[in-house]
Amino acid sequence: MWKQLRSSGTGLLGISILVIVLFCALAADWISPYDPLKQDLANSLQPPFWAEGGSAQYLLGTDQLGRDILSRILHGSRISLLISVAGTVVAIVTGLLLGSVSGYFGGRIDVVIMRLADITMAFPFVLLAIFIVAILGPGILNLILVAGVSAGVRLTRTVRGEILFVKDQEYIEAIRSVGAKHSRIIAKHILPNIGSALIVIATLEMAQLILVESALSFLGLGVPAEVPTWGKMLSESRILILSEPWVSIFPGVAITITVLGINLLGDWLRDYLDPKLGKRTN
Repeated sequence: MWKQLRSSGTGLLGISILVIVLFCALAADWISPYDPLKQDLANSLQPPFWAEGGSAQYLLGTDQLGRDILSRILHGSRISLLISVAGTVVAIVTGLLLGSVSGYFGGRIDVVIMRLADITMAFPFVLLAIFIVAILGPGILNLILVAGVSAGVRLTRTVRGEILFVKDQEYIEAIRSVGAKHSRIIAKHILPNIGSALIVIATLEMAQLILVESALSFLGLGVPAEVPTWGKMLSESRILILSEPWVSIFPGVAITITVLGINLLGDWLRDYLDPKLGKRTN
């Protein structure tokens, strides 16, 4: 796998971006030049160091309250990655549970689960998340729950489709004929055969959840106000986008690069894990 990754420019670029972002999130307390919440009105709206009037004291400049943008971006990566990873885990658990039951057993329970999935998917993803967060209230836990359950609906349909194809294979019929329990058939013989598809979808869902978190934080429905996030930085700087564009450009670039890295890695995993493409090595 590592040999294949090194030979793939897009895959190597994607995982390199993710490693850098992960390092910045884990080491934010040590590599941040300033406290991300510290205000210094005397140095508000300082431009980046390469622009006219900028200085090396604030490499990416400051916002309207004099807070260091670089420090806030580094600490903001923690929330984006936390919600993305935790939400993806919730989505996988939800999708596997509902999709397995729906695809394997079929019947009325399949109809009920699929109709609920259709109703959920009839609403735009972000709009549904806004509606639920507005009811439950802002907060990291609620945001993870909303993002995970919403993404889990899409995974449910994918898992169901994969199981409908796999469960009719001859080896499944042979296992069933010797009296194996349904739970064992699903856990030991069906789910491992759809694992590659789940891995690819999970990486793409992570990118989607970063955008959802940013959108909700932009609208004031994300994490508490005192917690720096990329979406909140965009929301706070939207009135300055014409006069001091760097305040909103840098958090936007952070979101774009992170989502790009996840998508590149997901595309490479799809190519590697799909045996039809002949990329798998012994």
